[in-house]
Amino acid sequence: MPLEIDLSGRVALVTGSSRGIGRADALTGVFICGRAVWPAMVERGWGRIVTMASVAGALGGFGQASYAATKAGVVGLTKTLALEGARDGITANAVVAGIVGTEASGFGNPELNERMVRRTALRRSGTPEEVAGVVAFLCSDLASYVTGAAVPSPAGSTSSPSERRYPLRMTSRPRVDELLPVPAVTPRPPLVHVPA
Repeated sequence: MPLEIDLSGRVALVTGSSRGIGRADALTGVFICGRAVWPAMVERGWGRIVTMASVAGALGGFGQASYAATKAGVVGLTKTLALEGARDGITANAVVAGIVGTEASGFGNPELNERMVRRTALRRSGTPEEVAGVVAFLCSDLASYVTGAAVPSPAGSTSSPSERRYPLRMTSRPRVDELLPVPAVTPRPPLVHVPA
């Protein structure tokens, strides 16, 4: 899918191309596109920049060093754009997507993909349309006070570093009430008795 930039300076949806996955191209593309639309947004006194990041940027991933690093970089760059653009009416936010059913997800290991889906609260992949809904909100006037946010869209992902390292050890997560014992409440006598 070719990337189109609206040079009128209203909205910039900035993504790394699928060819840029795992390379610095994803981060460089965000920088170049942001720089391309910035002057028109400043001149207008209004603009919305939405970047696409990934939970891999926050959690890392085995064998995904370059991908995770570029996605973490996208979040950092987005937060910087938010700080620098705020006085000119420009908001910048990152959508931190989790598992989304796209063409790229078909290239992965099906067993690993299914295991990642099971680690989400919703127990399913997201759809591109659902992620687009988050993007539409961030571009709307309803989000005029939201800037510098890394908006999670991971379907309630519960993946943690220990689960990725030892994925077969954890078959299910215990509930909080199973982890914390409920203490018995017994009345205590007063510590000090004051005669009347």
